[in-house]
Parts: sequence; structure tokens; C-alpha cells
Amino acid sequence: MFTVQDITKLQITFSPPIRTSPLLVGVAFILLSVVWHLAPWFSVPLSWTAIFKVGRTDQGFTTHLAHATVDIYFGQIQTLPDIPSDALVALPANDFFDDDCIIDTRSALGAFVNHVFPNRALEIGTLARQQIQAEAIGGTPQSAIPNQRYDIGTTIYLNRPLGEKVRMAFVATTTVTKDEGIRCDAENVFGAIRGIHLLINTERIDNVVLPLMGSGHGGLRPQVSLLCMLTAFAECLSRQSGKHIKTVRIVVYQRNKESRPVITPWQARRLLAFTKRYC
Repeated sequence: MFTVQDITKLQITFSPPIRTSPLLVGVAFILLSVVWHLAPWFSVPLSWTAIFKVGRTDQGFTTHLAHATVDIYFGQIQTLPDIPSDALVALPANDFFDDDCIIDTRSALGAFVNHVFPNRALEIGTLARQQIQAEAIGGTPQSAIPNQRYDIGTTIYLNRPLGEKVRMAFVATTTVTKDEGIRCDAENVFGAIRGIHLLINTERIDNVVLPLMGSGHGGLRPQVSLLCMLTAFAECLSRQSGKHIKTVRIVVYQRNKESRPVITPWQARRLLAFTKRYC
């Protein structure tokens, strides 16, 4: 190798060859500095083998918790394809079960009901309130009591209402208060999943589809909602009463394929791997 000092005067001096060892050490330190900088973005509080046990699907991720398949879908629950006819679609509601959730198409419940029952959402609301009142007084349909608050986790089961081939459940998830409006805490998510678990045991349902609970109007961070849901389902599936459950599908809201979902795919995969590793 040569070093050109002045090409016009042909001042060229001989340089010794590059030594391989210092070069490799320098490159190694450069790579180490890059990895050290990016480590916080890739690190997870679990072994990397758990990440590899979470598979990728066309619409999200999948893994097994206990004996059941748990899927995370990115999209909108009202347009989710391939929902089995025997699956239960569980939708979060406030603890009054009023019409506000049903007519609000920005909520998961309102979007789903208005999509499946166009121009008949209020009929579904009336049917739901009559059913919960009937259950409360022993099976006789009655008009709903205004401003009746129900416990978190209370469910209303509608088995193919108004002739449609869909099985729905409204689950009291959010709390309506005078000072804060609609609110959802992490403990509400656990209560809602317990209510869904009780319902699917009673009705002998194997598959359940549901959106993130409480992360819309309830104000709960989507990542917290997903972690609580996965943890709660892992606990349910580990019990003897949950042995019959085959599939749990959680829908993470994404307006379209070009938009950003409320939880990034990498975050969703990490939370799913975390649950598989520790729960």
C-alpha cells in the first residue's frame, strides 16, 4: 500500500499493510457500541426463546397458553374475517348498560352492533336491558330500571338476537362517575375477563373474540389493557373450569393497514411472550 502526498510531484511513500487484529478489534467495538445503543429497544424481561414461541400470522401473532390458542389480531372487530359462527363476541360496556355505548360507533360495542344490526342498534339495547332485568327477577321480561348500576364483570348474553347468526355478550367494564366521566382501571379488566369466563363456562362456549377492554373511552393505556387481558386469560386457562376453551382472539384496533395500531406489533409480541413465559 502507498500514501499519495502530492500527486503533481509524484510524492508517494510506502505504507505497511494494515494489521488484521487491530482492524477486527476496532470493528468489534463499533458493533458493540451500536448494540449497546439499541439494546433498550430490543430487550425483554424474559428469555429470547419465549419470543420465538410466538408465531406470526397474516393478521397478527399467535401462541399457546396452557391448552388454548391465543391470537392477537390487528384491525377492527366489526370487520374481522373468519369469526366462527359458534364463537362468542364479547364487547365492553359501561356499568349502566345504557344506549350511549351502543349508538357510539367510536366504541367497539357501538361499531360492532351498528355494523351487524344497521339501523337496529337501539332494539339491541332494549333487548339487552330487558334480558338483564329478567335474569334479576327470575326470568320474566320487564322494562329496565333507569340509572341501574351493575357490578364490573356483569354480562348480558344475546344468543343470535333479531335473527342474526351471532353470539354476543355485553360486559360491564367501565365505570361512569360524575367527576371523571367514563373510567376503566386495571382491576376492571380482570373483573370483566372473570365475567366472560363465567359466561362461557355456563353456556359451554369454546371460542371467544373480544377487543381491548377499557382502552377506548375508559382511558386505560392499550398496553396495560392487553397485559391485563392476557394475564387474566392465562389464569382462567390454568384452572379446571377453563380446560374446554380452545381459542381466545384479542383484536387490537387498527383503522386500516396503512395506519398505526394502538399497540405496535413489537409491543404486542413482547407482551404475548411475557405472558407465555411467566403466566
